Amino acid sequence: MCAGKTRSVVSRRDILNTMVNMHLTGGRERAVAVVDVSPGSASVAVLSVSGHSPANVIATGHSKLTLEERTFKQATAQIGGQIQEAGKEALDAYAKDGHRSPITEVYVTVHAPWATTRSIRSGEEYGRDEVIHDSMVSKLAQGALAGAPDLDRAKLLEATVLRVQLNGYSTGQPAGKRAHEINAVSLVSECEPAVRSAIAEGVAQVFPVAKPAWRSGIRALMMLARESAIPGKHYLIVDMGVDTTHIVSVRGAAFEQRVVPEGVRTILSRIAGGKLPEDVLTSLRMLERDACSTEACEAVQKALALVEPELVRIFAGPIGQMAATRRAANDMLLVTHPDLEPWLGRLFSRIDFSQFTVTTLPFIVCTPSSIHMDRWISGEVADDSLAVASALVNIESQE
Repeated sequence: MCAGKTRSVVSRRDILNTMVNMHLTGGRERAVAVVDVSPGSASVAVLSVSGHSPANVIATGHSKLTLEERTFKQATAQIGGQIQEAGKEALDAYAKDGHRSPITEVYVTVHAPWATTRSIRSGEEYGRDEVIHDSMVSKLAQGALAGAPDLDRAKLLEATVLRVQLNGYSTGQPAGKRAHEINAVSLVSECEPAVRSAIAEGVAQVFPVAKPAWRSGIRALMMLARESAIPGKHYLIVDMGVDTTHIVSVRGAAFEQRVVPEGVRTILSRIAGGKLPEDVLTSLRMLERDACSTEACEAVQKALALVEPELVRIFAGPIGQMAATRRAANDMLLVTHPDLEPWLGRLFSRIDFSQFTVTTLPFIVCTPSSIHMDRWISGEVADDSLAVASALVNIESQE
């Protein structure tokens, strides 16, 4: 379901020390930057983080959306400039609002296909009950990481423990409990060194004194879902970027995924008919408010009707492939451009997709805006993907 109050859950610390972890603790306010990137897009937020209060979004910036088609190499070459464009906009707004605190911490969230993510399972039996310590879980996870035969450490972006089970039961706080068997599921993300280097160079130009903490888009979304009652433990993620869409079927700590070469840019190109993307998005906003009667709006409305069957076909393919192994949960977490969100929410709620769900009923589409994000962030963030990346900072600071 996509309405209701969020619940408070017990958080666990990130105990896999194979990466740089930035935990923001203490009562004093700290200025933290968030950089959210995917092929063709960069967004930046500056947050004020203090103790266990929601992080306040002080300023944001976004790279310009274009309908330009990019190769992988071109997208990589352009991302540094896009980060600088978004970062300058955010920093100008930050300074204009009278803020002077130096920004010495930055989270960088990288989305698929630049970040590739998988889970690694590991376990150990002790023969008798033992008192479990964090070091035991960390050692178990690090051993699994070291033993992964196809893991390239040069590409390692992040690694974190998703779930711990003691004697077959999941627990958020394993330390101090007794068990004779321990199992862990770790989330591991990789990124091509050339892509990571291009992103890092762009970040360094905007935030020269900050050392990046790297995160994957799927980690941010799974952490948000874990901390919220909406969606449930089983759900489908549709994370739509400019050029691609990452679809992830989540079952607890297990997941299956596909990357689809269809995103905001390609969808707008199908609708635009030669118009600028800003004009199409304006028409979509007006249509949603039922405040548009111009010929341009009518043309967009007709284009939407023509595009919908093709998009259903494009997205039904990968969802159907995953459903052939295990049917998808009914809850869907959709992240996309805010002006496309209402229309795409209705598209994914169509009966066409019900053949892939556990209940054979249509998807129930949730979005970050339908989840009570004010538990983690306050202030205006027009970009849902950036809002999720910003919420992750606060979620991790409270662990």
